[in-house]
Amino acid sequence: MQSHPRYVTPLLIINQALAVLVLASFFAASGVSGSINSWSRSGPVVGNIDSLAVSPSNPSIVYAGVTSRSGGFGQTNTSGIYKSTDGGSNWARSGLVGKTLFSLAVDPTNSNNVYAGTRSGGLYKSIDGGANWTGPFIDSSVDVFSLAVDPSQPSVLYSSA
Repeated sequence: MQSHPRYVTPLLIINQALAVLVLASFFAASGVSGSINSWSRSGPVVGNIDSLAVSPSNPSIVYAGVTSRSGGFGQTNTSGIYKSTDGGSNWARSGLVGKTLFSLAVDPTNSNNVYAGTRSGGLYKSIDGGANWTGPFIDSSVDVFSLAVDPSQPSVLYSSA
């Protein structure tokens, strides 16, 4: 298969920029500094955190997409979305149990609108801060690797699949 780097490079740059923005917002909201001696483990320690999203309008709200595996035999019931409303100090499950979450995004004007991109599960949306989820909105066999809500037009969602 022939590679097309001119198409991949802009997506990689956008993904890296989004990761920097998400992490910067998270650390600013939680008061974590970047010095070597100040890092501590926090969050839903039930598996691998595959995606993070911080609400732009309320940085205390953080979502984490967690994948947990049991001895390499597939996902466990601890996989799904976890939500913190206090900047990452405490976490509660917030849906999509059993899904592998590749990407999360929060509407910059309404923190109740949350989007989740999954591995072979499509795209999901919550309009109540993660309490309930609807979808998939695209073919459920599609991997949704990244999501971004347009800050000037929050009704526009960008994704890579």
